[in-house]
Amino acid sequence: MSKFIVKKTNFLQIFAFFQIVILLVYFFLNISNVGELGVGIPLLAFFLSCSIFVFLTDIVKFQLRVSFHFFAVIAFILWLTVKVILDLNDIYYLKQVTIATTGGILIFFITGMFARRLIELFLSNQLMLKFLLLIFMLLCFYVFSEYSSRLIRTDLFYIDDVDGGYQRPGNFLIIVFIICSFIFLNIVSNVSFKRIINFIIYLIIYSFGFVVALVSSQMIGSNAATINLIAIYLLTLVVGLLGSNNNLREKFFSSGLSFPFSKKGFLYIFKYSTISLFFLLLFTYFIVLKSNFDLSTTRIFGFGSGSNSSLNTRAEIFREYGVQQLGYSPFFGDLNVAKIITGDSGKTLHNLIPNIMAELGVIGLLIFLLILFLIFKNLFYNMHFYSYLKKNFTFVILNFWLLWVLVFLFLYSNISVGKSWPVIWFYFGFVISVFRTNEVSR
Repeated sequence: MSKFIVKKTNFLQIFAFFQIVILLVYFFLNISNVGELGVGIPLLAFFLSCSIFVFLTDIVKFQLRVSFHFFAVIAFILWLTVKVILDLNDIYYLKQVTIATTGGILIFFITGMFARRLIELFLSNQLMLKFLLLIFMLLCFYVFSEYSSRLIRTDLFYIDDVDGGYQRPGNFLIIVFIICSFIFLNIVSNVSFKRIINFIIYLIIYSFGFVVALVSSQMIGSNAATINLIAIYLLTLVVGLLGSNNNLREKFFSSGLSFPFSKKGFLYIFKYSTISLFFLLLFTYFIVLKSNFDLSTTRIFGFGSGSNSSLNTRAEIFREYGVQQLGYSPFFGDLNVAKIITGDSGKTLHNLIPNIMAELGVIGLLIFLLILFLIFKNLFYNMHFYSYLKKNFTFVILNFWLLWVLVFLFLYSNISVGKSWPVIWFYFGFVISVFRTNEVSR
């Protein structure tokens, strides 16, 4: 009987691993086909269908518990559905903001939720994790080579035929980088991972994927991807150094080092942050100097204009129409508020909290804040509880990283994106285990 259980577990690990590979391939196909409406939909459908199979096996094998933040997300989507029907009476728009593969809140939340559960099934298998990190690097190189063949102009670092379709591949690039950063942290913070040479090897693989993805993000002109990749890389590098620090690990097990509030932990964070930022800037300077690359030809530097047009446009909309849109229907909100106030439905507030407030009112905002509160509460509980028990250092480190990535995504989204930014909804599904079993307490 025990042999049967081992074989079944191995099968589920292999099954889960290939499901994550399929998801990554789907994302990278859409990243490489910039300017297209969407490709590889059958791959996503296959991923979701097979994920439901894993979900059903969880129900059969274990007593299933559902995270409260799942119900809060469903409540947000239901309120959004009601508002679309009342304010717009537009079924197509409802599809776009719920289940469409570009900005559908529900589909990205579910995808993140299933991705986290599948990864949990093979987290204990270091070989699979390392192989997945290698696949990530190879897929990043594939996208880079695809983009390079479309670089035509010499005065602009910008591929041909983007046609403004950079947001979808840019968002997908951020999502796959979040997944693979999570994988990298699992590798370097593992209890058996002690030799510095091993850390360096996997840091090189991860960093190579990062650099290639970063350059690719500017080839399509996605400043959002560029900024998010840099921030997540730095957070991952700092927390990865924490997770691989044997002195910190020993202190954790001997005295129950408290996360996230620990004087010693903060000293290490400051030290590693300073070192990481210094070497990243030094590396960037060295590469730019040796390659004679002109940074002014990139979109993030405004193609030589000295300003960022996308950020300026967002700031201008908020400055001119922010107060009016927020004050139009403060309690219930109005999804048509931008057109009512400005005459242009495209002039919505590209700032997450103000956008939710203007379009979904106080009701929508309170539900969204409840989602955030439940996630933060869960992450803090995980870190505090496991620190108190002096067990599972890797799990504590992962939750610490998940917390800071969430803080960054929230801050960024309030500068540049609205309510249906797929990255944050994917992350809401990924950040904590939505469906928990007696086997998995995460």
